Amino acid sequence: MVVMVLFFVVSLVAAYASRNLIFEQRTSVNQYRSTQAFEAAEAGLEWAMGLLNSGRLTEACQAATDVTLSSFRDRYLSIDPVTGVVTPRTWSLAGVPQILQPSCVRGAAGWVCDCPSAAAPVLAAPGGVGSFPAFSVRFATVAATVDQPGVIRVIVNGCSRMNPACLNHP
Repeated sequence: MVVMVLFFVVSLVAAYASRNLIFEQRTSVNQYRSTQAFEAAEAGLEWAMGLLNSGRLTEACQAATDVTLSSFRDRYLSIDPVTGVVTPRTWSLAGVPQILQPSCVRGAAGWVCDCPSAAAPVLAAPGGVGSFPAFSVRFATVAATVDQPGVIRVIVNGCSRMNPACLNHP
């Protein structure tokens, strides 16, 4: 009888330890995904800030010398030369204006980006196995003040995996 009671107690302790182990695994996976999405958003912010002062770009966000192409700043921002007010550029989807959103996804070979000038971004999932973190950037106006008429807000949405529902801003 004593052996049966001890066996029952050991079984309860093992079940409790197993429950805690599963909880810790789920917690660590959630933390990993959260960190991955945060780092993707940080990468997107740094990427957008760096490209704002860059030269001409292709639709794949690569540097170009073609004079018919626009710069990142000209493609995504409209700056009033008189007032200095900055507004995001838009494109039309069935008559409804949409803010342009450059986006990137990370694959085994690095970041692959799409910088559309008049459409929604088109990203393809990289080949292979992985989570493929991604980010999407958009610009939003800030209430203009007399002291800072050229202020614009950069909004970056980072995702732990490439998912259009995650990348599309509300």
